[in-house]
Amino acid sequence: QSLLERVEKLEGENHRLREKAISEEQAEDEENPHERELQKLRQRVERLEEENRQLQEQADGTSFASPSRMRTETDSWAEEVSGKPARARANTENLRSSDRK
Repeated sequence: QSLLERVEKLEGENHRLREKAISEEQAEDEENPHERELQKLRQRVERLEEENRQLQEQADGTSFASPSRMRTETDSWAEEVSGKPARARANTENLRSSDRK
């Protein structure tokens, strides 16, 4: 029976602590009404940043094989190899035109 009394006592203490935490939270909200709004906005920013990151990953994945991306990568590779951007672009265009024939 003493075990039952201890359980009841602990449940009462738990309830009292929960009530105290709730009243403290309400007091904080009353002291600074903008704090909760600020917290909600921060959470929204985090969600939007995560969505943006996921969309960017999807966009990167779909544009990987796109012709415009391939041309850009080819141009930058040719420029890097030749060291002369104008000549590299001309060489790249020559390669493209020969591929079309």
